Amino acid sequence: LVGGSTNVNSYDRPTKSGGNGTTYSSNTSTTYYLVIDLGQSRTFNRAVYYQMFADGKTTHAAMDYSTSLLTYSDAGWTQAHAEGALDNVDRTGLTTGLLSGTQGNLVSDFSTVTARYVRLRLRNTGAFNDPYYVELYKLKLFNSAGSIQTIAATGATTISPTVSEPDSTVTYQWTNQTPGVGTVTFASPTSASTSMTANTVGTYTVRLTATNQVGLSSYIDYYLQWNPTAPTITIGSPSRSVVAPGYTVTYMVTYSGYSSTSLSLVTVNGSGASASASVSGAGSSYVVTLSSITGSGTLSFTIPAGSATNYGASAPSATSSTVTVDSTNPTITSPSVPTLGNTATPTISFTLSEPATVALYSASGCSSGSLGTQVFSSSGNVSMATSALTPSDIPTTIYARATDTALNTGACVTVGSYTYDNVAPTVSSVTSSTANGSYKAGDTISIQVNISEVVTVDGT
Repeated sequence: LVGGSTNVNSYDRPTKSGGNGTTYSSNTSTTYYLVIDLGQSRTFNRAVYYQMFADGKTTHAAMDYSTSLLTYSDAGWTQAHAEGALDNVDRTGLTTGLLSGTQGNLVSDFSTVTARYVRLRLRNTGAFNDPYYVELYKLKLFNSAGSIQTIAATGATTISPTVSEPDSTVTYQWTNQTPGVGTVTFASPTSASTSMTANTVGTYTVRLTATNQVGLSSYIDYYLQWNPTAPTITIGSPSRSVVAPGYTVTYMVTYSGYSSTSLSLVTVNGSGASASASVSGAGSSYVVTLSSITGSGTLSFTIPAGSATNYGASAPSATSSTVTVDSTNPTITSPSVPTLGNTATPTISFTLSEPATVALYSASGCSSGSLGTQVFSSSGNVSMATSALTPSDIPTTIYARATDTALNTGACVTVGSYTYDNVAPTVSSVTSSTANGSYKAGDTISIQVNISEVVTVDGT
Protein backbone atom coordinates (compact mmCIF):
# COMPACT_ATOMS: atom_id res chain seq x y z
CA LEU A 1 0.00 0.00 0.00
CA VAL A 2 3.07 2.22 0.19
CA GLY A 3 5.16 3.40 -2.70
CA GLY A 4 7.10 6.39 -3.89
CA SER A 5 10.53 7.78 -3.26
CA THR A 6 12.73 6.70 -0.39
CA ASN A 7 12.15 9.77 1.80
CA VAL A 8 8.48 10.39 1.03
CA ASN A 9 6.89 6.99 1.26
CA SER A 10 9.51 4.42 2.19
CA TYR A 11 8.87 1.49 4.44
CA ASP A 12 10.22 3.04 7.64
CA ARG A 13 9.98 6.82 7.23
CA PRO A 14 7.58 9.60 6.16
CA THR A 15 8.46 13.23 5.47
CA LYS A 16 6.40 15.92 7.16
CA SER A 17 5.36 18.87 4.99
CA GLY A 18 3.63 21.63 6.89
CA GLY A 19 1.04 20.96 9.56
CA ASN A 20 -0.52 17.82 8.17
CA GLY A 21 -1.82 15.13 10.53
CA THR A 22 -4.99 14.45 12.49
CA THR A 23 -6.06 15.87 15.84
CA TYR A 24 -8.99 15.56 18.22
CA SER A 25 -9.94 17.53 21.26
CA SER A 26 -9.72 14.95 24.00
CA ASN A 27 -10.62 14.03 27.51
CA THR A 28 -7.83 12.05 29.10
CA SER A 29 -7.83 8.34 28.09
CA THR A 30 -11.05 8.65 26.11
CA THR A 31 -11.05 6.41 23.02
CA TYR A 32 -11.54 8.26 19.74
CA TYR A 33 -12.37 6.60 16.45
CA LEU A 34 -11.17 7.32 12.94
CA VAL A 35 -12.71 5.42 10.00
CA ILE A 36 -10.56 5.40 6.85
CA ASP A 37 -11.65 4.40 3.33
CA LEU A 38 -8.67 2.82 1.55
CA GLY A 39 -10.30 3.49 -1.84
CA GLN A 40 -10.46 -0.17 -2.80
CA SER A 41 -10.03 -3.58 -1.24
CA ARG A 42 -6.48 -3.94 0.09
CA THR A 43 -4.48 -6.79 1.61
CA PHE A 44 -2.24 -5.94 4.56
CA ASN A 45 -0.68 -7.43 7.69
CA ARG A 46 1.31 -4.57 9.23
CA ALA A 47 0.38 -1.14 10.53
CA VAL A 48 2.96 1.56 11.30
CA TYR A 49 1.78 4.56 13.36
CA TYR A 50 3.88 7.76 13.33
CA GLN A 51 3.73 10.27 16.20
CA MET A 52 2.62 13.84 15.69
CA PHE A 53 5.08 16.77 15.69
CA ALA A 54 3.32 18.26 18.70
CA ASP A 55 2.85 17.98 22.43
CA GLY A 56 -0.56 16.26 22.28
CA LYS A 57 0.45 12.77 21.30
CA THR A 58 -1.43 9.52 20.84
CA THR A 59 -0.22 7.06 23.44
CA HIS A 60 -2.24 3.98 22.40
CA ALA A 61 -3.68 2.67 19.13
CA ALA A 62 -5.71 -0.32 17.94
CA MET A 63 -7.17 -1.22 14.54
CA ASP A 64 -10.29 -2.94 13.21
CA TYR A 65 -11.29 -3.67 9.61
CA SER A 66 -14.35 -4.30 7.46
CA THR A 67 -15.07 -5.15 3.84
CA SER A 68 -18.11 -2.85 3.85
CA LEU A 69 -18.60 0.69 5.09
CA LEU A 70 -19.73 0.83 8.71
CA THR A 71 -20.16 3.65 11.16
CA TYR A 72 -17.54 3.90 13.86
CA SER A 73 -19.92 2.40 16.45
CA ASP A 74 -21.22 -0.57 14.41
CA ALA A 75 -20.64 -4.05 15.83
CA GLY A 76 -19.49 -5.51 12.49
CA TRP A 77 -15.86 -4.45 12.77
CA THR A 78 -13.21 -7.20 13.11
CA GLN A 79 -10.08 -6.55 15.12
CA ALA A 80 -6.85 -6.51 13.13
CA HIS A 81 -4.61 -5.91 16.13
CA ALA A 82 -5.08 -5.21 19.80
CA GLU A 83 -4.14 -1.94 21.44
CA GLY A 84 -0.45 -1.12 21.50
CA ALA A 85 1.54 1.76 22.96
CA LEU A 86 3.40 4.44 21.02
CA ASP A 87 6.71 5.90 22.19
CA ASN A 88 7.27 9.49 23.28
CA VAL A 89 9.55 11.61 21.13
CA ASP A 90 9.89 15.33 21.75
CA ARG A 91 9.27 16.92 18.36
CA THR A 92 7.85 20.18 19.71
CA GLY A 93 8.64 23.06 17.40
CA LEU A 94 9.36 20.93 14.36
CA THR A 95 7.28 21.76 11.33
CA THR A 96 9.00 19.76 8.61
CA GLY A 97 11.61 17.10 8.56
CA LEU A 98 12.38 13.43 8.22
CA LEU A 99 10.97 10.90 10.67
CA SER A 100 13.26 7.89 10.74
CA GLY A 101 13.50 4.78 12.83
CA THR A 102 11.16 3.29 15.40
CA GLN A 103 11.24 6.15 17.93
CA GLY A 104 7.80 7.60 18.46
CA ASN A 105 6.23 4.92 16.26
CA LEU A 106 4.16 1.78 16.76
CA VAL A 107 4.78 -1.16 14.44
CA SER A 108 2.07 -3.79 14.76
CA ASP A 109 2.07 -7.09 12.83
CA PHE A 110 -1.03 -9.24 12.55
CA SER A 111 -2.54 -12.00 10.42
CA THR A 112 -3.02 -10.97 6.81
CA VAL A 113 -6.45 -9.42 6.14
CA THR A 114 -8.19 -8.06 3.06
CA ALA A 115 -10.51 -5.08 3.54
CA ARG A 116 -11.41 -1.63 2.19
CA TYR A 117 -12.21 0.09 5.50
CA VAL A 118 -10.22 0.39 8.71
CA ARG A 119 -11.22 1.85 12.05
CA LEU A 120 -8.56 3.27 14.35
CA ARG A 121 -9.15 3.32 18.10
CA LEU A 122 -6.89 6.05 19.51
CA ARG A 123 -6.41 7.50 22.96
CA ASN A 124 -4.03 9.75 24.93
CA THR A 125 -3.30 9.08 28.59
CA GLY A 126 -1.38 12.34 28.93
CA ALA A 127 1.78 10.44 29.69
CA PHE A 128 3.79 12.36 27.10
CA ASN A 129 2.46 15.90 27.67
CA ASP A 130 -0.86 17.56 26.87
CA PRO A 131 -3.75 15.13 27.66
CA TYR A 132 -6.40 17.23 25.94
CA TYR A 133 -5.64 16.28 22.35
CA VAL A 134 -5.34 12.97 20.50
CA GLU A 135 -2.95 13.63 17.64
CA LEU A 136 -1.47 11.27 15.06
CA TYR A 137 0.78 12.26 12.19
CA LYS A 138 0.55 9.31 9.81
CA LEU A 139 -0.53 5.67 9.43
CA LYS A 140 1.00 3.30 6.90
CA LEU A 141 -0.37 -0.13 6.01
CA PHE A 142 1.82 -2.82 4.49
CA ASN A 143 1.42 -6.27 3.04
CA SER A 144 4.80 -7.36 4.34
CA ALA A 145 4.48 -10.98 3.36
CA GLY A 146 3.23 -10.20 -0.11
CA SER A 147 1.74 -12.97 -2.21
CA ILE A 148 2.79 -16.23 -0.59
CA GLN A 149 4.59 -18.45 -3.05
CA THR A 150 4.20 -22.21 -2.78
CA ILE A 151 7.35 -24.24 -3.32
CA ALA A 152 7.05 -27.99 -3.89
CA ALA A 153 10.15 -29.72 -2.58
CA THR A 154 11.28 -33.32 -2.90
CA GLY A 155 14.71 -32.67 -1.40
CA ALA A 156 16.96 -29.91 -0.09
CA THR A 157 15.57 -26.66 -1.54
CA THR A 158 17.14 -23.21 -1.88
CA ILE A 159 15.03 -20.04 -1.63
CA SER A 160 16.56 -16.70 -2.64
CA PRO A 161 14.24 -13.71 -2.11
CA THR A 162 15.16 -10.24 -3.36
CA VAL A 163 15.64 -7.73 -0.53
CA SER A 164 15.83 -3.99 -1.23
CA GLU A 165 17.13 -1.55 1.39
CA PRO A 166 19.29 1.18 -0.18
CA ASP A 167 19.91 3.25 2.93
CA SER A 168 21.22 0.85 5.57
CA THR A 169 22.74 -2.49 6.45
CA VAL A 170 20.24 -5.36 6.63
CA THR A 171 20.29 -8.44 8.85
CA TYR A 172 18.34 -11.58 8.00
CA GLN A 173 16.64 -14.37 9.92
CA TRP A 174 14.85 -17.43 8.55
CA THR A 175 12.23 -19.03 10.82
CA ASN A 176 9.72 -21.86 10.67
CA GLN A 177 6.25 -20.46 11.36
CA THR A 178 4.66 -23.91 11.61
CA PRO A 179 6.63 -25.86 14.26
CA GLY A 180 3.61 -28.07 14.86
CA VAL A 181 4.15 -29.64 11.43
CA GLY A 182 7.81 -30.50 12.00
CA THR A 183 11.32 -29.11 12.12
CA VAL A 184 12.83 -27.09 9.28
CA THR A 185 16.63 -26.92 9.17
CA PHE A 186 18.10 -23.86 7.44
CA ALA A 187 21.64 -24.25 6.09
CA SER A 188 22.26 -20.48 6.37
CA PRO A 189 19.56 -19.12 8.71
CA THR A 190 21.02 -15.58 8.82
CA SER A 191 21.53 -15.15 5.07
CA ALA A 192 19.10 -13.82 2.49
CA SER A 193 19.42 -17.05 0.50
CA THR A 194 19.48 -20.47 2.13
CA SER A 195 18.98 -24.15 1.48
CA MET A 196 16.47 -25.86 3.75
CA THR A 197 15.20 -29.31 4.63
CA ALA A 198 12.37 -30.59 6.83
CA ASN A 199 12.07 -33.74 8.91
CA THR A 200 8.40 -34.54 8.32
CA VAL A 201 6.23 -34.63 5.22
CA GLY A 202 3.81 -31.70 5.22
CA THR A 203 3.27 -28.05 4.30
CA TYR A 204 5.33 -25.50 6.21
CA THR A 205 5.32 -21.72 6.32
CA VAL A 206 8.89 -20.44 6.30
CA ARG A 207 9.67 -16.78 6.80
CA LEU A 208 12.59 -14.51 5.97
CA THR A 209 12.66 -11.41 8.16
CA ALA A 210 14.89 -8.52 7.06
CA THR A 211 15.78 -5.87 9.64
CA ASN A 212 17.57 -2.62 8.88
CA GLN A 213 20.03 -0.75 11.09
CA VAL A 214 17.34 1.33 12.82
CA GLY A 215 15.36 -1.75 13.82
CA LEU A 216 12.54 -1.71 11.30
CA SER A 217 11.81 -5.01 9.63
CA SER A 218 9.86 -6.65 6.88
CA TYR A 219 9.27 -10.28 6.07
CA ILE A 220 8.23 -12.60 3.30
CA ASP A 221 6.59 -15.99 3.76
CA TYR A 222 6.74 -19.10 1.60
CA TYR A 223 4.66 -22.25 1.68
CA LEU A 224 7.10 -25.15 1.60
CA GLN A 225 5.29 -28.29 0.45
CA TRP A 226 7.69 -30.89 1.76
CA ASN A 227 7.11 -34.22 0.06
CA PRO A 228 10.49 -35.83 -0.55
CA THR A 229 10.86 -39.07 -2.46
CA ALA A 230 11.18 -42.13 -0.24
CA PRO A 231 14.56 -43.88 -0.23
CA THR A 232 15.08 -46.86 -2.51
CA ILE A 233 16.18 -50.27 -1.17
CA THR A 234 17.92 -52.78 -3.45
CA ILE A 235 18.46 -56.30 -2.10
CA GLY A 236 20.96 -58.29 -4.14
CA SER A 237 20.82 -61.98 -5.01
CA PRO A 238 21.89 -64.46 -2.31
CA SER A 239 25.49 -65.63 -2.34
CA ARG A 240 24.09 -69.12 -3.03
CA SER A 241 20.64 -69.85 -4.42
CA VAL A 242 20.66 -73.42 -3.04
CA VAL A 243 22.35 -74.34 0.21
CA ALA A 244 22.68 -77.29 2.58
CA PRO A 245 21.95 -77.05 6.31
CA GLY A 246 24.85 -75.65 8.31
CA TYR A 247 26.08 -73.30 5.60
CA THR A 248 25.63 -69.49 5.52
CA VAL A 249 24.12 -67.20 2.90
CA THR A 250 24.81 -63.48 2.49
CA TYR A 251 22.87 -60.70 0.77
CA MET A 252 24.03 -57.18 -0.13
CA VAL A 253 21.53 -54.41 0.73
CA THR A 254 22.00 -51.01 -0.93
CA TYR A 255 20.18 -47.75 -0.14
CA SER A 256 19.90 -44.70 -2.40
CA GLY A 257 18.13 -41.34 -2.12
CA TYR A 258 18.29 -41.16 1.68
CA SER A 259 19.18 -38.67 4.39
CA SER A 260 19.74 -41.36 7.02
CA THR A 261 19.72 -45.16 7.30
CA SER A 262 19.49 -47.49 10.28
CA LEU A 263 19.24 -51.21 9.63
CA SER A 264 19.95 -53.54 12.56
CA LEU A 265 17.22 -56.16 12.44
CA VAL A 266 15.43 -58.18 9.75
CA THR A 267 12.68 -60.80 9.93
CA VAL A 268 13.53 -64.29 8.63
CA ASN A 269 10.83 -65.94 6.52
CA GLY A 270 11.07 -69.75 6.46
CA SER A 271 9.02 -72.48 4.82
CA GLY A 272 10.29 -75.84 6.04
CA ALA A 273 13.61 -74.27 6.95
CA SER A 274 14.89 -71.87 9.59
CA ALA A 275 17.91 -69.64 10.15
CA SER A 276 19.35 -66.85 12.27
CA ALA A 277 19.96 -63.41 10.74
CA SER A 278 22.60 -60.79 11.47
CA VAL A 279 23.17 -57.35 9.93
CA SER A 280 26.36 -55.37 9.45
CA GLY A 281 27.20 -52.15 7.63
CA ALA A 282 26.20 -48.49 7.61
CA GLY A 283 25.18 -45.69 5.27
CA SER A 284 24.36 -46.96 1.80
CA SER A 285 25.63 -50.55 2.18
CA TYR A 286 24.65 -53.35 4.53
CA VAL A 287 25.21 -57.13 4.56
CA VAL A 288 22.54 -59.52 5.83
CA THR A 289 23.84 -62.98 6.79
CA LEU A 290 21.62 -66.04 7.25
CA SER A 291 23.37 -68.66 9.41
CA SER A 292 22.59 -71.72 11.56
CA ILE A 293 20.44 -72.95 8.69
CA THR A 294 18.37 -76.08 9.36
CA GLY A 295 15.53 -77.99 7.73
CA SER A 296 14.61 -78.39 4.10
CA GLY A 297 12.62 -75.75 2.23
CA THR A 298 13.04 -72.04 1.46
CA LEU A 299 14.33 -68.97 3.30
CA SER A 300 14.09 -65.20 2.76
CA PHE A 301 14.05 -62.10 4.96
CA THR A 302 12.10 -58.84 5.23
CA ILE A 303 13.52 -55.39 6.00
CA PRO A 304 11.02 -53.41 8.11
CA ALA A 305 9.55 -50.12 6.90
CA GLY A 306 11.42 -47.05 8.09
CA SER A 307 14.95 -48.45 7.87
CA ALA A 308 15.86 -45.31 5.90
CA THR A 309 14.41 -41.83 5.59
CA ASN A 310 14.79 -38.98 3.15
CA TYR A 311 14.03 -35.89 5.24
CA GLY A 312 10.75 -37.28 6.52
CA ALA A 313 9.87 -39.73 3.73
CA SER A 314 10.36 -43.28 5.01
CA ALA A 315 11.50 -46.27 3.01
CA PRO A 316 8.89 -49.04 2.72
CA SER A 317 9.51 -52.61 3.80
CA ALA A 318 11.38 -54.87 1.38
CA THR A 319 11.68 -58.66 1.05
CA SER A 320 14.62 -60.57 -0.40
CA SER A 321 14.54 -63.30 -3.01
CA THR A 322 14.42 -66.85 -1.63
CA VAL A 323 17.18 -69.37 -1.12
CA THR A 324 16.44 -73.10 -1.25
CA VAL A 325 17.60 -75.29 1.64
CA ASP A 326 18.36 -78.85 0.41
CA SER A 327 19.16 -81.45 3.07
CA THR A 328 19.25 -84.54 0.79
CA ASN A 329 22.64 -86.07 -0.09
CA PRO A 330 23.22 -87.14 -3.70
CA THR A 331 23.84 -90.85 -4.43
CA ILE A 332 25.88 -92.82 -6.99
CA THR A 333 24.52 -96.26 -7.90
CA SER A 334 25.36 -99.01 -10.42
CA PRO A 335 28.96 -97.94 -10.99
CA SER A 336 31.03 -99.86 -13.55
CA VAL A 337 34.50 -99.71 -15.11
CA PRO A 338 36.46 -102.08 -17.41
CA THR A 339 38.86 -104.32 -15.50
CA LEU A 340 41.63 -104.09 -18.09
CA GLY A 341 42.53 -101.85 -20.95
CA ASN A 342 45.29 -100.11 -22.82
CA THR A 343 43.77 -96.61 -22.54
CA ALA A 344 45.02 -94.25 -19.84
CA THR A 345 41.55 -92.68 -19.27
CA PRO A 346 38.96 -95.40 -18.85
CA THR A 347 35.27 -94.42 -18.89
CA ILE A 348 33.28 -94.79 -15.68
CA SER A 349 29.50 -95.34 -15.86
CA PHE A 350 27.01 -94.85 -13.00
CA THR A 351 23.58 -93.49 -12.07
CA LEU A 352 23.14 -90.11 -10.31
CA SER A 353 20.14 -89.34 -8.07
CA GLU A 354 20.28 -85.58 -8.85
CA PRO A 355 22.45 -83.04 -10.65
CA ALA A 356 25.84 -82.98 -8.96
CA THR A 357 29.58 -82.66 -9.30
CA VAL A 358 31.32 -86.07 -9.26
CA ALA A 359 34.92 -86.45 -8.18
CA LEU A 360 37.03 -89.61 -8.78
CA TYR A 361 39.81 -90.79 -6.48
CA SER A 362 42.37 -93.60 -6.26
CA ALA A 363 42.40 -93.72 -2.43
CA SER A 364 39.74 -95.33 -0.26
CA GLY A 365 37.40 -92.91 1.48
CA CYS A 366 37.89 -90.48 -1.41
CA SER A 367 40.60 -88.86 0.65
CA SER A 368 43.37 -88.42 -1.93
CA GLY A 369 44.59 -89.38 -5.39
CA SER A 370 42.29 -87.22 -7.46
CA LEU A 371 41.38 -88.76 -10.80
CA GLY A 372 39.29 -85.84 -12.08
CA THR A 373 35.89 -84.15 -11.61
CA GLN A 374 32.91 -83.48 -13.82
CA VAL A 375 29.72 -81.43 -13.38
CA PHE A 376 26.45 -83.11 -14.36
CA SER A 377 23.43 -80.87 -14.89
CA SER A 378 20.95 -83.73 -14.85
CA SER A 379 20.34 -86.95 -12.97
CA GLY A 380 20.17 -90.52 -14.34
CA ASN A 381 22.69 -92.66 -16.22
CA VAL A 382 25.89 -90.74 -16.87
CA SER A 383 29.53 -91.44 -17.59
CA MET A 384 32.88 -89.74 -17.29
CA ALA A 385 36.51 -90.49 -18.04
CA THR A 386 39.26 -90.55 -15.45
CA SER A 387 42.35 -88.43 -15.67
CA ALA A 388 45.42 -90.18 -17.15
CA LEU A 389 46.55 -93.24 -15.19
CA THR A 390 50.08 -94.56 -14.87
CA PRO A 391 50.67 -97.86 -16.70
CA SER A 392 50.92 -100.73 -14.25
CA ASP A 393 50.28 -104.44 -14.01
CA ILE A 394 48.73 -103.72 -10.62
CA PRO A 395 45.02 -102.79 -10.83
CA THR A 396 43.94 -99.28 -9.76
CA THR A 397 40.84 -99.21 -7.57
CA ILE A 398 38.65 -96.23 -8.45
CA TYR A 399 36.32 -94.44 -5.99
CA ALA A 400 33.67 -91.77 -6.60
CA ARG A 401 31.80 -89.13 -4.55
CA ALA A 402 29.01 -86.74 -5.59
CA THR A 403 28.36 -83.19 -4.24
CA ASP A 404 25.10 -81.44 -5.19
CA THR A 405 24.51 -77.72 -5.81
CA ALA A 406 23.51 -77.24 -2.16
CA LEU A 407 26.93 -78.63 -1.15
CA ASN A 408 25.45 -81.82 0.27
CA THR A 409 28.12 -84.53 -0.07
CA GLY A 410 27.26 -88.16 -0.76
CA ALA A 411 29.05 -91.32 0.35
CA CYS A 412 32.33 -92.44 -1.16
CA VAL A 413 31.48 -95.32 -3.54
CA THR A 414 33.83 -97.99 -4.92
CA VAL A 415 33.48 -97.99 -8.68
CA GLY A 416 35.81 -100.95 -9.48
CA SER A 417 39.39 -101.82 -10.43
CA TYR A 418 41.12 -101.12 -13.71
CA THR A 419 44.49 -102.26 -15.00
CA TYR A 420 46.15 -99.96 -17.47
CA ASP A 421 48.58 -102.02 -19.66
CA ASN A 422 49.96 -100.25 -22.69
CA VAL A 423 53.13 -102.47 -23.26
CA ALA A 424 52.95 -105.34 -25.80
CA PRO A 425 54.37 -108.68 -24.56
CA THR A 426 57.72 -109.86 -25.98
CA VAL A 427 59.08 -113.39 -26.64
CA SER A 428 62.62 -113.83 -25.39
CA SER A 429 63.14 -117.48 -26.49
CA VAL A 430 61.46 -120.54 -27.96
CA THR A 431 62.84 -124.04 -27.11
CA SER A 432 61.78 -127.66 -27.44
CA SER A 433 62.73 -130.71 -25.41
CA THR A 434 62.77 -132.81 -28.61
CA ALA A 435 66.03 -132.55 -30.49
CA ASN A 436 66.00 -131.18 -33.96
CA GLY A 437 65.98 -133.81 -36.67
CA SER A 438 64.34 -136.51 -34.58
CA TYR A 439 60.76 -135.61 -35.42
CA LYS A 440 58.55 -138.04 -37.26
CA ALA A 441 55.02 -137.91 -38.42
CA GLY A 442 52.44 -138.05 -35.62
CA ASP A 443 54.85 -137.04 -32.85
CA THR A 444 53.83 -134.51 -30.18
CA ILE A 445 56.48 -131.89 -29.74
CA SER A 446 56.68 -129.84 -26.53
CA ILE A 447 57.70 -126.25 -27.10
CA GLN A 448 58.69 -123.80 -24.35
CA VAL A 449 58.17 -120.08 -25.04
CA ASN A 450 59.57 -117.41 -22.67
CA ILE A 451 57.24 -114.31 -22.71
CA SER A 452 57.79 -111.01 -20.89
CA GLU A 453 54.41 -111.04 -19.10
CA VAL A 454 51.33 -113.09 -18.53
CA VAL A 455 49.39 -113.39 -21.74
CA THR A 456 46.42 -115.17 -23.21
CA VAL A 457 47.37 -117.51 -26.06
CA ASP A 458 44.75 -117.89 -28.73
CA GLY A 459 46.30 -121.10 -30.19
CA THR A 460 47.27 -119.73 -33.55
